[in-house]
Amino acid sequence: MPTLADRLLDPSGGQLPQELRILFGHFVLSHALDEQMDHCQVASALTKPERKLMMHLGVPRRMGQLAEDLNTQPSTVTAVADQLEAKGMVLRERDPDDRRAWQLRLTEAGQAARSDLIERIVAQFRELSGLSPDEMTQLATLMDRVAERILQNGLPKGFTL
Repeated sequence: MPTLADRLLDPSGGQLPQELRILFGHFVLSHALDEQMDHCQVASALTKPERKLMMHLGVPRRMGQLAEDLNTQPSTVTAVADQLEAKGMVLRERDPDDRRAWQLRLTEAGQAARSDLIERIVAQFRELSGLSPDEMTQLATLMDRVAERILQNGLPKGFTL
């Protein structure tokens, strides 16, 4: 029996290879989560660009690296950093490895907001996916294997951990 992916991507009634169904599921999930993030508010009412930057600040990061990771201009990161700094979420500090460069670090309030954001994303993922805890474990294990396989050859362009 054709899946929803089959019906949407090949209305002629054919069945898609499972690899395309996996990619389609990932695409739909990614976009659904992104849409949910538009409505996700944390305690300090962060904008979408602010939330995205906060997700990349688990550890202090150089602003240039953040721009590369977010596939945006350094000036955009600077503007978002200014907004987050004004909200008391981040601090700018010199990179201890290169005193010419600046890095961003979450404040205590920023760490709390990031933790809240992660909790909300996790809850949204659980709700959107409809997976049981066992299925979630299986999917996480499989995605870990995929990521490890890909990362054996180094990080893809524009991706950092």
